[in-house]
Amino acid sequence: MVIGGQVLNGCGLTLGYLAIPLFTEVVPKDKRPVIQGFSGIVAGAASLLGPVIQGVFIERELGGALEGWRVGFYLSAAFYATSFVLLAMFYHPVARPNEAGESISTRVMHIDWFGIFLVAAGLVLFLVGLQYGGNPYSWTSAMVLSTLIVGAVLLVVFGVWEWKGTTTGLFVHDLFNHRNFTLGLVLNFVSGIVLFGGQAYLPQEIAALFTTDAIMAGVYNIPFNSMSIVGGFGGGIIMGITKEAKSLVVGSFVLLLIGSGLMAVMEPHINFAAWFFPTALLGCGVGAQAAIITVVISLCTPNKYIATALTLGASVRALGGSIGIVIFGQIFNSKVTNTLYPKLGRAVVAAGLPTDQVETFLTMVASGQTNALQSIPGVTGKVLEVFQSTYVSGLADCYRFIWYAITPFSAVTLIMSFFLLSTKAQMTRQVAAGVER
Repeated sequence: MVIGGQVLNGCGLTLGYLAIPLFTEVVPKDKRPVIQGFSGIVAGAASLLGPVIQGVFIERELGGALEGWRVGFYLSAAFYATSFVLLAMFYHPVARPNEAGESISTRVMHIDWFGIFLVAAGLVLFLVGLQYGGNPYSWTSAMVLSTLIVGAVLLVVFGVWEWKGTTTGLFVHDLFNHRNFTLGLVLNFVSGIVLFGGQAYLPQEIAALFTTDAIMAGVYNIPFNSMSIVGGFGGGIIMGITKEAKSLVVGSFVLLLIGSGLMAVMEPHINFAAWFFPTALLGCGVGAQAAIITVVISLCTPNKYIATALTLGASVRALGGSIGIVIFGQIFNSKVTNTLYPKLGRAVVAAGLPTDQVETFLTMVASGQTNALQSIPGVTGKVLEVFQSTYVSGLADCYRFIWYAITPFSAVTLIMSFFLLSTKAQMTRQVAAGVER
C-alpha cells in the first residue's frame, strides 16, 4: 500500500512540475522573475507551515492514537483536489501551434519513449546499486556490481541515443544553442545534489541532536523554509529591476557554500540562534538559485520548447538530488558503522558493560531498540548515561561528514555560475503563450 501510494505521489509530483512553465509562459519575459518570486512565496509558505501543522496533528494524536500522521495526507488530498478544480475552471490556454495538423495520438507517439525507458531503467538500477553497496551487500557482490554496471551502460546508451539517435528526444538539440541553457542544466544537476541531499538530512539531524518532539522539529525547520521564501522572492524582485541574473546566481551559491561550511561545525545541544544562522543562509541560497536559474532557462529557450526546457531543468535537479541522497547516505552509514559503533563500544565497556554483551548492545542500538537497552545484563545507569552522551556526539560527527561532502559541490557550482551570460537583452515584453480568458 505504501509503495503504491508513493508511486502515485511520484507521478503526481512530477506532473506538478508543469506548473512552472504554466505560469511562466503566460506573462511577459521581463515579468518572469517577479512571478517566479511570488510562486516561491506560495511554495515556501507551504514548506514552512506544513511540518509544523503535521507535527501538531501527530503530537495531539488527531484522529486517534498513532493516527495523527494520516491527517496531513488527508489535508494534502484536499489541496490537490482544490487545485484540480481551479485549473479545470480557470486555466484556458490558447491552442498550441500544430502546423502538420497531427492528432493527439500521433503527437503522443512522437514522445521519446525509448529514451524514457533507457533513462528510467538506467537510473533505477544504478541508484539501487549505489544504495545496496556496503549495506546490505558488499561492493564486490554480484547484486551490487550487476546493477551498477547494467545501469551505467543503459545511461551511456541513453546519452548516445539523445546525441546521435534522435533530434526530437528528451534533450531537444535546439535547446542547447544558448550557453545559459547548458549551464542551467549543469547547475541544476549539481545544486540538486546539494539541495536535496542537504534537505534530506536536516530533519534527521534535528531529531538526532536536538529534539524528537514533532512540533519543535517543525520549528527547527523554520529558519531554512522561511529564508527560502525571502531568497526566492527577493531574488525575483532584484532580477526584475536589474534584468541581470548572473550576480544573483553567484550570490546564492556563495550563501550555500558558507551555510554548508557552517553546518559542518554544528554540535549537540547548541542553542536555537546558533542553528538559525547557517540554516537560514542555506534556505536563502536555495530559494534564490531555484527561482533565478528557472528564469534563466526560460529566457534562453525558444517559446515552443518552454515546457520541455523547464520540466527538463526540474527533472535534472531531482536527478541530482536522487544521486546526492544516495551518496550522502553511504557516507553517513559508513561513518556510523566504522566510526560511531566502535567508539560507542569502547565507551560503554569503559563504563562497566561486560565485553561479551557489547555485540548485543550495539545490535539493539543499530535496530533502534534503545529503550530496551536496560534489559541487557550488565547495563547500569552509568552505562546508559555514557551511551547517551557518546551516541549523540558521535552522530554529530557522522553528520559533519555529509556537510564536508556537500561543500565541494557548492564550490563547483559557484565557479560554474561565473560563466553565465547576460540576461538583459532577453528581458523583453514578449509573451510565450497567452490565455483565452
